[in-house]
Amino acid sequence: MPASPRADGRTMNTDGMDVEEWSALLDAYCNGTIDAEGAQKLAVAIRSAGEEGDWVMEHLALINLVQHQHDHASADAVAAGFLERLRAERTGSKLVRAVRERSGAQPSSPVPRRGVSPWLVAGAGFAAAAVVALTLAWPQYQRSRERGPDLARVAAVDGAVVIVGAQGERPGMAGGGLVAGETIITRGGSASLSLTDGSTIAIAANSELGAVASTAGGRSLALMRGSVRVVAARQAPGQSLSIATSHGTAQVVGTRLSLAIVGDTTRLDVEEGAVRFASARAFGAVTVSAGQYAIAVADDGPGARIQHGDAARLRDATALGATPDDAEDDAYAIQEAIDAAAPGDIVYLPAGTYRLRHTVRMRTGVSLRGESRTRTILRHDGQDAATMLSASSVRDLTISELTIDGASSAAGPAVFAYDSQRLSLHHLSIRDFADLETAIGIQFIGDQGVRAFAHGVTDSVISDNSIERMGVRSEWGAGIRVSWGSSQNRIERNRIDGTGRGGIFANDGCEDLVIVGNSVTRSGLTAERFGIEIWKGCHRAVIEDNAVDHRISFSGSDRVAVRGNTIGAATGASGQPPIAGIEIIGEDAVVTGNRIEGGQRVGLLVDGKVPCRHLSIARNQVQRMHESALSIRAVDPGIAERICVSGNTLAGTLGDAPSAGAGVILDGTGGRVLDLAFAQNDVTGNAGPALVARGSVTRFATRDDRVADNAEDGWPAAASAPVPPAVINAPTSARVGQTVRFVGAVPADAHALWDLDDGIPAIGSEADHRFAEPGTYRVTLLVWRADGGLSRSEHALVIAP
Repeated sequence: MPASPRADGRTMNTDGMDVEEWSALLDAYCNGTIDAEGAQKLAVAIRSAGEEGDWVMEHLALINLVQHQHDHASADAVAAGFLERLRAERTGSKLVRAVRERSGAQPSSPVPRRGVSPWLVAGAGFAAAAVVALTLAWPQYQRSRERGPDLARVAAVDGAVVIVGAQGERPGMAGGGLVAGETIITRGGSASLSLTDGSTIAIAANSELGAVASTAGGRSLALMRGSVRVVAARQAPGQSLSIATSHGTAQVVGTRLSLAIVGDTTRLDVEEGAVRFASARAFGAVTVSAGQYAIAVADDGPGARIQHGDAARLRDATALGATPDDAEDDAYAIQEAIDAAAPGDIVYLPAGTYRLRHTVRMRTGVSLRGESRTRTILRHDGQDAATMLSASSVRDLTISELTIDGASSAAGPAVFAYDSQRLSLHHLSIRDFADLETAIGIQFIGDQGVRAFAHGVTDSVISDNSIERMGVRSEWGAGIRVSWGSSQNRIERNRIDGTGRGGIFANDGCEDLVIVGNSVTRSGLTAERFGIEIWKGCHRAVIEDNAVDHRISFSGSDRVAVRGNTIGAATGASGQPPIAGIEIIGEDAVVTGNRIEGGQRVGLLVDGKVPCRHLSIARNQVQRMHESALSIRAVDPGIAERICVSGNTLAGTLGDAPSAGAGVILDGTGGRVLDLAFAQNDVTGNAGPALVARGSVTRFATRDDRVADNAEDGWPAAASAPVPPAVINAPTSARVGQTVRFVGAVPADAHALWDLDDGIPAIGSEADHRFAEPGTYRVTLLVWRADGGLSRSEHALVIAP
């Protein structure tokens, strides 16, 4: 890089610039016309100029103070005198010395003897120079040097602006720096920042922007409130500019964008380029392109999330007359906005409370969204809106970010759907519906009667909703119900609290359901007390990782998987204990890894009132039941057969029920219980017998069970001859999304059940499955031979990302 001679005989790095070029750049800086390239060039030259760079910065600090301490009208005369004085002394050394003497500062090394170009007073041409003002400026500049390197400089200020840091609060002034740990606050005014890479940030009124860090990876800022508009220069390879809020982080490498905090959301709008926008709570990240928006929300629900799409597709319902926070009915205006929208549009409801006296009906492809479910509220306000939102014979739409408030008068359901596909209902808060049998938060139905199971709601998702106080004095009050052929739906991560009957229900031909990660509390305040119930032909369901207060039940439904759920210590409105923790009525099902924490009559109940066969009950923890930890029964003319019970803890039954607190009850009174295989169970500490057997119970094999500390420890002797294990041929590792084939050695007259530790159970000698998450999976094969004997084997499979 070229070097020019210094007056003291050394050289100064100016990046090849002569005095005239310096003057031109500094003139542009002072009058506000400098461009990004010039600002970057000037900053590099100043920073590399050593003591002479310090001299330049000293005078810039003086000029900026003058600009903001005096009005323009009185500036010219004083500015002219300032210019003449500087030119006469050439270096300005006497002026600087005078300022230092007044402020108590010590002189620094001499500044170079070089002609003073007009840039030194270009800013002063807009302000007046008073000695007291200059005296105040110098210590402030010295403090700025002690704070460390600037992340940004203040390019312009309009109105009341302050900078707050470790050294206290000071006025925000053009030319001042912002270092790590400092915050610029626009108190009714506005400001703009310039970064040394050429990026600019315009800060709106009533905003707070903090400087976080400058590292090899780029610069980081934090927006605490308000909004900014960013024009980001193209970043060097491996670097980026990041602006974080409490809801998410925008990471840019060169673009134009706006970022604003509105209520409990952060909204990003991209004008040019692309921005990576990440949730503050690891909920994911999206790439937002030009013309798109993204919104990150944090509330009291399952977490922050990001929504994004084309800004041109948002349709504000307030433009068509929906007016929040007044006493008028908003249903017609919202309906008008939905009817006027095109498929792919989103009808948007800003924050506020909207009153509904009539049902709002959705249309295909048109979504409805609020600002957030804590700030946008639809409130029932009339007798006609029994159902508040209806989605009948529609498809491809989303309803999200709303509170739906029944005001304790709406009959419900809050959201009703019929004959529809691909609906997404998420991040809703549904609350306070009347004590009627229709008090249901979300209901999907199809046809009953002659056309049973036709026209259901399919391929839809109900997720991340909060549903509370639904018909608490009604025997049918529920959080979610899917019925009559509403298949291939996912119900996940919902929180349900306070229902008359229960949390989540599915009935009559709703196949291939996934019910995962939900929470149900205070269910059954009036009636049956179900956490989750599926019955009558709801085949191939997965019920996994839910936390409920009352029983999980599946009835008349086959190939169901119930895994990893927690059924809490139960209480009921009547004071009587609930029937069971998990109720099992079906075939080819697996119930594994669940925890039942106490208070039910029976922990695990196999009820053979309809055939129950080919079941795997494994690795469950059951404790503190009233009657028994496990009960397998078959009442006239029922049957329960070919059941494998392995690796369970069946302990601590209380003994305050008629059956005296048994560990296991087998009841074939009037029916048949047969072909049972128990292995490696822990049956301990029960107040009654380890085993009670009644009626027709045959072919009961045991192996390696631990039975101790019960009132009676009687237990069938283990088989003398070892049972050959089932044979599994399968890889020991695979990757996410890869199809894995499992092959078992299964005789032609045998029945094979696979528990793949993921998804629904498989039957037959072979099973194919794709795992969606990395981890180690315990795959189990159970083979029941024609004589009722069982072979069992496990296989560990590691799934890599």
